Amino acid sequence: MIKNFNTAVYIMRLNNEGSKYDGLLKIGVSNNISRRTKEIGNVSCEWNDNYRAPRALVMATEMLAQAYAYRKVGRPTNYRQVLPVRSGSSEFFNTDNVRQARGFVSAAKRMVNELADTYGYSPEVFDADETEIVKSNLQDTVRAIINYVKGIFRAMNKRLPESFRMEAIRINQVLAQEKGA
Repeated sequence: MIKNFNTAVYIMRLNNEGSKYDGLLKIGVSNNISRRTKEIGNVSCEWNDNYRAPRALVMATEMLAQAYAYRKVGRPTNYRQVLPVRSGSSEFFNTDNVRQARGFVSAAKRMVNELADTYGYSPEVFDADETEIVKSNLQDTVRAIINYVKGIFRAMNKRLPESFRMEAIRINQVLAQEKGA
């Protein structure tokens, strides 16, 4: 099973002095935080959590944390045009409170664990011969997380934002890669 032990869920802060957006936080995932900081531009890492799970599961957890943030605090208006970043503008939310952002991540991880239990996902399940570790309902668990995120937006009477639709596609691509590994 692929385990991306360097993958981290992170919270970064926008550094844009004099702007009304200065200090906004973003929730994301990367296997190299310092590289990702440079790619985004005008940010500093406030917190990261090494999340030991297959990358598709980490990405789905990030998506759920972002859905919680979207529901609670929303995104900046016209974020793609107004945020001075090169990448990841859709991951910024209307909060500068790291504790609140960490709460979104913690809540997402709790729900992911609940869904993993429901679908029987375990990162270390052995095959019938007990000779190698195999994936155990990873696909079902990740799809359940994505459906849960879609349900959050339905409950708000909102369409799933394009950035979330694109993330669901990327997660499914990673799932396919992990399955083929």
